Amino acid sequence: QSWLDVEIAVCEAQEHFGNIPAGTSEKVRAGAKFSVERIHEIGQETAHDLIAFVRAVTANLGDEGKYVHYGVTSYDIEDTAMALRLRQGCDIIIEDMNKLAEVIARLAREHKMTPMIGRTHGVQAEPITFGFKAAVWYAQVKRDIQRIENAREVVSCGKISGAVGIFGNIDPEIEEFVCERLGIEAAPISTQIVQRDRLAALIARMAIAGGTCENIADRKSTRLNSSHVSQ
Repeated sequence: QSWLDVEIAVCEAQEHFGNIPAGTSEKVRAGAKFSVERIHEIGQETAHDLIAFVRAVTANLGDEGKYVHYGVTSYDIEDTAMALRLRQGCDIIIEDMNKLAEVIARLAREHKMTPMIGRTHGVQAEPITFGFKAAVWYAQVKRDIQRIENAREVVSCGKISGAVGIFGNIDPEIEEFVCERLGIEAAPISTQIVQRDRLAALIARMAIAGGTCENIADRKSTRLNSSHVSQ
């Protein structure tokens, strides 16, 4: 569906700048449909996922179907669509982590004076409170949220610049229109793909957030000197 959303946005841009007949994008939006099963069937013949997708979609359209995928290359669609999905995924994760932060903040307040043993060098040290420990977790989760929010912006980047990214068959104004319509950034410069350091930035931040969750979940780190506080 995200591929189709990008293809329709490209049609809208091409129509806006007079490159395809007026009314084309609306006809495509109204008639375009596909099934994953059919895409897989066509893919057995084409050995190309995006070509199979386009054929599946255009089989349900009339003459307007010839303007689907007009002037673009496969990764104009796939990478731009991936940006949409990654942004949506980040939104889900950020929402969940904000909920986690709220729970931890509540624990910190409720157990402000609940005693437990502090640890240093793997042995018991000065007493602390569970609320203090939860406050440390809270601060770390908030940093994780900030990092993922930053990564969300980094991966929210598309490209509509044609094969090898040189705008050989399409104008830069199309790229600007499509990305603005989809609510993402147009890559300042790209090859045939959006550079993967953007994905690496998100993966690294997700790994850090995973480490935070592992730290909280580690029973050894949460053992309390109080029977009424759950693990």
